[in-house]
Amino acid sequence: QLPDMTGLDIARALRERYAGQALPPLVALTANVLKDKKEYLEAGMDDVLSKPLSVPALTKVIKHYWDHQPSHTSKKTEHKAMQINESLLDTAMLEQYMDLVGPQLIHQSLEMFEQMMPGYLA
Repeated sequence: QLPDMTGLDIARALRERYAGQALPPLVALTANVLKDKKEYLEAGMDDVLSKPLSVPALTKVIKHYWDHQPSHTSKKTEHKAMQINESLLDTAMLEQYMDLVGPQLIHQSLEMFEQMMPGYLA
C-alpha cells in the first residue's frame, strides 16, 4: 500500500518520464487477484505476481527478466528439521526459498525481522 500513488500510477509515471529509455522490468506484486493482468500490462508493468507469492512464480519471473548467466547448481545441505506446525508455516515454500537465496540471507532476514517486529507491535 502506497500513501499517494498506486503501483499502476508509478508504472505510468515512470514510463512517461523515461519514454524511449531502457528501464529495468517493472513487476507488480499484488494481493488484488480480481484485477485482470491486462490492466497491469496496459499501465506499464512488464509482469504481475499475485500474493501469496510462490517461489516457483517468483523464480520464473526472475529467470525471464534477469537470468542472463549460465545456471549453477546449489548444494543442498542436510539439516535436521525441527517439528513445525505446517498449518502455521509453509515448509515446502520455505525450503524452495532457501534453495533460491541460500541460508545466509534467510538468517539475515530473520535477524532483521526480530529487530523490527517490536516496533510494529508497540
